[in-house]
Amino acid sequence: MAEITEDGVCSESGETLALDRVLLCTNACAPPWLAGSGLALDQQGFVLVDEKLRAQGHSNVFAAGDVASFGEKPLPKAGVYAVRQGPLLFHNLRAVLTGKALRDFRPQKHFLSLLSCGDRRAVAVRNGAALVGDVLWRWKDLIDRHFMQRFSDLPVAMDESGIKPPRETLDERGGETLATMRCSGCGAKVGSEVLHRALKQLPQQQSGFLLRGAGDDAAVMELPQGKLLVQSSDQLRAPVADPWLFGRLAALHALSDLFAMHARPATAQALVTMPLAAAEITQRDLQQLLAGAVYELNRHQCALSGGHTSEGAEMQLGLTVNGLADPDQLLEKTGARAGDCLILSKPLGVGTIFAAEGAGEAQGRWVQKALETMLQSNAAAAEVLAQHGARALTDVTGFGLLGHLLEMLGGDSPLGATLIAEQLPLIPGAAHCIERGWLSSLQPQNAAAYASIENPQEWQKLPHWELLVDPQTCGGLLAAVPAENVERCLQALQQAGYSQAAIIGTVQVVEKLQTPVHLARQIEWRQLAAREPETVQSQI
Repeated sequence: MAEITEDGVCSESGETLALDRVLLCTNACAPPWLAGSGLALDQQGFVLVDEKLRAQGHSNVFAAGDVASFGEKPLPKAGVYAVRQGPLLFHNLRAVLTGKALRDFRPQKHFLSLLSCGDRRAVAVRNGAALVGDVLWRWKDLIDRHFMQRFSDLPVAMDESGIKPPRETLDERGGETLATMRCSGCGAKVGSEVLHRALKQLPQQQSGFLLRGAGDDAAVMELPQGKLLVQSSDQLRAPVADPWLFGRLAALHALSDLFAMHARPATAQALVTMPLAAAEITQRDLQQLLAGAVYELNRHQCALSGGHTSEGAEMQLGLTVNGLADPDQLLEKTGARAGDCLILSKPLGVGTIFAAEGAGEAQGRWVQKALETMLQSNAAAAEVLAQHGARALTDVTGFGLLGHLLEMLGGDSPLGATLIAEQLPLIPGAAHCIERGWLSSLQPQNAAAYASIENPQEWQKLPHWELLVDPQTCGGLLAAVPAENVERCLQALQQAGYSQAAIIGTVQVVEKLQTPVHLARQIEWRQLAAREPETVQSQI
């Protein structure tokens, strides 16, 4: 084979075998991250393990399946070994935690390989002998279905006698009551000992403005002379299962409101809702959640000064953030002028990608790109935009790009905007998720903003249409920047790490205030900026 083209497979002699699809089947390879893990690896990059599946040189690290290598006695990369290693791995992990004896893995010398063919036949191979036929395919299909059924019908014995009385619902280890009836009010707080242990493990914090903080009845701040106090609150349900990562996202999302006002963060108060669990689990998750939040707060010289906890159905984190600003440095979401250019610092698509993720339809690389976007702070972007004369600034969050743009245009002047379809930056995978109908639950309410668009029919077939109202958690900043500064501003944003920052349109005077937003295609912002502001909408 010389190459694979859209037409099929080409041989070295120039002949082409026409094929609709070509699948490349290769041997298993080690994940690249193992190279920097510090674990002992074989020549192919797999983790070297002993007979107990422990990584060489580590008593508390185990590896099983294809990623494991037995060194001088390598095994073929076959699922039969991974399946048989599963129960042993489970036993040895428990044995390490409970101080019991570990067991050895003894691989079988021979095994039967069954490979399905496309015509409902299968090939069976064992000890060098091979058979093929439809009976073998039915046998393999039965084995596979039986194996997968084990993941659908879990062997969990359900108590059919009804709900146990609250006093009988106990944590197995400590005997702690996990009553089905939980108190409300102050009785729903996380216990003081659990809270104290979780807070004790948090990173150190310092603040030049906080006189008294966590541990007292209220926080006390000393405001520098001539500074304004800028305050905002935000709350999120956990979009990810990792409490530490969720804490980071919640902190950045709350701080973004301060950055949009060009204020410097100073202190924060947290409102935490923890799902009902045993004390050890609550302490672990609470500590990780707050540690994630403090990690981001510390990066922005913001101290966690206190807060409150409660029990609830699911994990939530709310933050009230306090910032400081000089009176003449504050930026507001209104104040744009006709002729200004609109800059968006981050791509769109967080809502639809996480909607797809919740349904199990998102690719891992899409979610990873969305998280990388969300974890990028807006602090540097706000500073760059302010330095280049931004007249209006807001962050794009729950109401989507269109909703927050309308807020920006909602001043006393009869202002409108033209958005350019091709210029809207998108997170990889966002267009795919939108086209397949994976929409955020807030999308229908945000869709009311479509009524403000003067020419909706030109965009409704594009994925950008739905993404105009896609809610963004930890979204970017939207700014109105004078046209003479916009190119330098965009270059500075990209140099600061906002690689997908883009000029997405312009601001102009409009006659119809009911439909102030026009959507354009196949046009550059320079062409829009060169036109008379008051006649832009009528000419496009």
